[in-house]
Amino acid sequence: SCGKNKLDLFPLTEPSENTFYSNKEEVQAGLLEVYRQLSIIYDAEGVPDLFGEVYSDNTVIIAHAGSESAYAGIMARTINADNGLILTAWQKAYKGVFMCNKIIDQLDNLSIEIDKSEVDKMRGQALVIRSLIYFDLVRTFGAVPYIDKVITPAEAYEFLRVDQGIIYENIIKDLNLAKSILPNS
Repeated sequence: SCGKNKLDLFPLTEPSENTFYSNKEEVQAGLLEVYRQLSIIYDAEGVPDLFGEVYSDNTVIIAHAGSESAYAGIMARTINADNGLILTAWQKAYKGVFMCNKIIDQLDNLSIEIDKSEVDKMRGQALVIRSLIYFDLVRTFGAVPYIDKVITPAEAYEFLRVDQGIIYENIIKDLNLAKSILPNS
């Protein structure tokens, strides 16, 4: 019963994906979210920790409430496909990739005026962080889905595992681009 023009699809009281990035401060906040993803990925249950310290002989976990069997499987190198810690670490990593892709996409399609050197600096930082995430994913899992653009949840099913060599080539390409656009200091 409502006409198309009578229903506001975007909330006015809080930011939404379609109304955010409307000024320089919001774009910078988007980049800060990319950095926040690093702190989430590198926490005690992220890919680098689970397959770095926990998987090595450097760590012994005596007790961990609620997920002892998941840690035990990692420490014994008998990881099952239903290990919740691994699933969560995988999801954290790909959320970080998504946030990098999102800020890169926003920087490529800005509707506001920001100095090109600032845009390049933000894009370069997002490229480096995305490269780091993929580097850890490939070292851990081998061939993984490689996504370098913003996609919908439905499109995610179209992305299958990509050969490690191709992902490393993309990492090197992104790092070289970042090196060329980031300031020297």
